[in-house]
Amino acid sequence: MARVLRRLLGVVGLSLAVYWGVEANNCSVAPLILALENNTLPDGIALNRGVACSLGGQVQGFRLNFARNNSGIRNARDCEGAGSPANVSRCIGASGGVFSIPNSTTFSAAPNGAWNVTNIDPFPNGAHIIRGYDTATFAGHVRVPNFPFEVWSDVKSANRSSLGMGISSSVLKSLLNADAIPSPEMGLFLGSRSMSSPLDGEIVFGGYNEARVNGSFYEFPINAGYLRDPCPLQVLLKDVVVSSANGTRTSIMPDPGARVPACINPVENAFQFTRKMYGAWATLTQHPVNPPLDGSKNFSDQTFPLESERHMSELTITLEGGYEVVIPHYELVNFERGNNAQGLYDVVNTSRVMAAVTVGDIFDFPLLGGVFLSQSYLRVDYAKKVFGLAHAVQGPIDPLAGKIVSTCVQPNTSAPQPSNTTSTSKSTSKPVPNELSGGAIAGTVVGSVFGALLLSLLGIILWRKHRKQNFLQTASPPERQQPQMRRMQQSPAELPSPTSEGTMALPVRESIVVGGTPEEVKNHVIYA
Repeated sequence: MARVLRRLLGVVGLSLAVYWGVEANNCSVAPLILALENNTLPDGIALNRGVACSLGGQVQGFRLNFARNNSGIRNARDCEGAGSPANVSRCIGASGGVFSIPNSTTFSAAPNGAWNVTNIDPFPNGAHIIRGYDTATFAGHVRVPNFPFEVWSDVKSANRSSLGMGISSSVLKSLLNADAIPSPEMGLFLGSRSMSSPLDGEIVFGGYNEARVNGSFYEFPINAGYLRDPCPLQVLLKDVVVSSANGTRTSIMPDPGARVPACINPVENAFQFTRKMYGAWATLTQHPVNPPLDGSKNFSDQTFPLESERHMSELTITLEGGYEVVIPHYELVNFERGNNAQGLYDVVNTSRVMAAVTVGDIFDFPLLGGVFLSQSYLRVDYAKKVFGLAHAVQGPIDPLAGKIVSTCVQPNTSAPQPSNTTSTSKSTSKPVPNELSGGAIAGTVVGSVFGALLLSLLGIILWRKHRKQNFLQTASPPERQQPQMRRMQQSPAELPSPTSEGTMALPVRESIVVGGTPEEVKNHVIYA
């Protein structure tokens, strides 16, 4: 009897542990909308474009990084030794923000091996990392206690501060646990950092902004397997065409019939091409040879004399599956920008132009960054293993015209809960009827388990009594009963149905599915 009780109590403990460890969707929570904008960092000078966040009372402007699962920020000690105040501000801005552990009274370091995240990202040799937790506040009202992040100390690194939005994102997990978002799906309009048409962006958690979508979504599988490096948003480049002011169009692809694997990640703004592709770009755009004949400083791989601007009118990107986007001239080319004498990011040279194209010095594959996403709307659904791209509506839109569509799917259902809002801050909507709160669910679980416990005890008592009666009686052996075979069927509500190409369909209006596994396209893929 004691053994039975111990087993039943073990089941109770296991049930509670499983319940509290599961990040279940809560569709009574409205989608969360966070702006992507320029944020003044704690020194009062440096700027960083991203999601505003107060981390341990220190203001940050985090970029989004889909290649990492956890958030990281540079240790303020790295910039304190930069020298003049302008150099310190330049260091802070280039780093994307810094964090001072001594200046936070709420930071808690995690012991080695005890950091509560699903996946720890790799880090470069020579980097010193302190992992821990602090209180994060987003958009002034969304408070997330025990927010996990890494504090990096790496003088060789230019930018380490970002929110990890990868497949095992601890950011999404923390927001779910804090009931700040209904579900982990994301809709992203990155906006523009251009000089002539700057525009703030936004990220929607648990939905997307239909007012920013122009046309159908093209769907791609998460982690398609084209690349060896961590990147959940992988695509195949079919063509990259450079247009000049005189109307000529020339491809910079190394082989017209090949497909080049690429990664979509807005943590960097410019396109990063392979050396072969960048070589073709440099030839077409007449990139100058260093050193300049006038004795000025050397040209970088992104800077050109003014007369070269006519060779880079537009850039047309075509992906396998048919998605095509045109990068306009105002996004592709601007005056040379950098940190001025005060350390503020600004125009530093009007006699040169800077193109949003560079050569990758770390990765051997193209990176499609912020400029690529300036013209596209991105949706990511890790649960369904699919992401989508559609053309984005450009220019400012009336805040009241925003149409936030919820993509939250309540557990044990198969369709998103209808929830449309029209605000640009955190949406407010009434809870979906007939849904239970977290406390009510917990009470239901506990009550059900203890009810099962009582029934089990009653069953044991009746069984013991019945066995005693059978012991005193003589009965013939029971006739053996043949087992009944039954085919188990999977509930259609458990998983979305796969398409013929092997991808999962997003719950959107019209969708164009881009299929193809790595094996199906391996004969057409090259690594330029």
